[in-house]
Amino acid sequence: MLPIAHINAQQTAISPYYSVQVPNGWIYRENFLTNDSIILIPNEFAHLLIPDNASASLLNVIQQGILVELGLDDDFHSKNASLEKYVKQLGFSQDFEPKYENATTGGERAIKVFINGTDVGKYSPMKNVTGSINSISYLVLHHDKAYYLYYIANANDYNKYLTYFEQIVKTFKFLKIE
Repeated sequence: MLPIAHINAQQTAISPYYSVQVPNGWIYRENFLTNDSIILIPNEFAHLLIPDNASASLLNVIQQGILVELGLDDDFHSKNASLEKYVKQLGFSQDFEPKYENATTGGERAIKVFINGTDVGKYSPMKNVTGSINSISYLVLHHDKAYYLYYIANANDYNKYLTYFEQIVKTFKFLKIE
């Protein structure tokens, strides 16, 4: 894993609502899954993307590498809601409770959620997939809209790219919408 000082952003990925610096050696795709989402992956996993099939691409990348996804959560519609309400509506299983931590991103208070795939795999009907995948999510509200920053990786690559994800989170900025 490279120290943060050796991660240089070579380009900026921009959605209508936010921007983020893309580390050297990474690629990004805008509007890949939905409008207003951005995925970032290391170049070495670029061959796993299937241009016309976002779902298959994501499954390929997650099972065989790592994926960073940033986006606006259009499924959350609640004026004056709390960040805690947003996190709660994600509906984690009663059998599984992830680990939470207070954080900041984009100048806003966030909740950082840690999910260990081995723990989830005990309760998931897709044990062969979820049991080998770990993730970190930053969940944030900005102007009554919910946003997520996901880091999803197979167990073998999780620690290798974690520093890159944390650097991406540090460069995440909300854009002023006029």
